[in-house]
Amino acid sequence: MLKIIIIILLVMPLVYASQICIDDPNNFCNATISIATDKNIYNNKEKITILNNLSVKGDYIIEYWVENSNGTIIKDKLNTTNLNAKSFTPNLKDSDKLKIKNRLASIDCNNTNTIIESEKEIEVYVYKSSEPFLEIINIYLGSDNSIELNESMKVKFNAYTGNFTSLLSIEIINITSQTTHLLSKEYTEFNFTDYLQIPNDCSIQTNNYTLKLEAFNKQLFHNISIINACKEENKTSIALTNSIPFESESNINLIGSTITGEAVYKSSSEKTRELSMYLLIAIGIMASMYIVPKMSKDGISNKSNNGSNRLPRRARKQSIHQRS
Repeated sequence: MLKIIIIILLVMPLVYASQICIDDPNNFCNATISIATDKNIYNNKEKITILNNLSVKGDYIIEYWVENSNGTIIKDKLNTTNLNAKSFTPNLKDSDKLKIKNRLASIDCNNTNTIIESEKEIEVYVYKSSEPFLEIINIYLGSDNSIELNESMKVKFNAYTGNFTSLLSIEIINITSQTTHLLSKEYTEFNFTDYLQIPNDCSIQTNNYTLKLEAFNKQLFHNISIINACKEENKTSIALTNSIPFESESNINLIGSTITGEAVYKSSSEKTRELSMYLLIAIGIMASMYIVPKMSKDGISNKSNNGSNRLPRRARKQSIHQRS
C-alpha cells in the first residue's frame, strides 16, 4: 500500500504538467465575439440597449459603434473592457435600418479565431406628423443675455414641414432686415443657423425687442435685449466736458502769455484790434518824423524874422513918448 501511494505521488506532478502543456502550450484561445440588442424594432428617439458578448475571459478591448443604411457612422466608435450593457438613442429624420457593430480589438491570449467582428441589424421607425412646427434651439447672447449695437447675434432653429411647403422668415422687428429660407420638401425637418446683424445706429434705444420667426402661417416670438452703448459713451464724454472749469477767452490768453514757448489763442477780433493798433502806431511814428523837423525849421525862421523886426530899446522908448 505504501508503495502504491509513493508511485501516485511521483506520477501526479508529471500528469499535471502534461495536462498544462496540452491545454495551453502557447497561450492559445478561441475567442468568439457577438453583439445583441434588447429588441429588433424601435421608434425614433427610443433607447437601444447594446450587449457585447465574448466567449472567453481575460483582458480584452472591444470596440463598438452604429452605422446607418448608407454605412455612415452615426454613433462614434468607443472602446470597452467589460461586457456591461451599453445604450444608444437614435434621432433620425427618416425611418432607417441601423447596424450595431463591434470588433475584438485586442485580447491577452493567442486567438485562433479569425472572425473578430460581428453586427446586428435593427429597424428604427420615424413617425412623421402631417403638422408642421417651428422651434428655436438656441440664441447666443452675452453673459448678461443682451447684445449691443453693431454686433452679430447667432440663432439656431428648426422647422418641420409636415405635409406643407412654406417660406420661413426671421428678423428682429424694426431692427434687422428679414432673412428667408424656402422649405420646399414635405415631411422634412430643416436645421438652420442664422446670424442677425444689429445696425450701428445710435438712434436705437436701449430696450427689449422682438425676434420673430414666421412660416406655415405660424409665428414664434422671443424677447431680445439690445444695449445702446454709444449713448453711454456720449454721457461719459459730456460728464468729462462739464467737469472742466470754463475759462473766458481773455483769461486763456492771459494764462497762455505767461508760459514761455506755449501758443496763445487769440480771437479774430482781437487780432484785428492788434493790427489796427500797430498800423496807428506806425502812422504816428511816420507823421512825427515828418512834422517835428518841419516845426523846428519853421520855429527858427520865425524867430529870426521876429528879431529883425524888433526896434532897439531906445528907439522903442522914443516911439512910445511920441505916441503919448
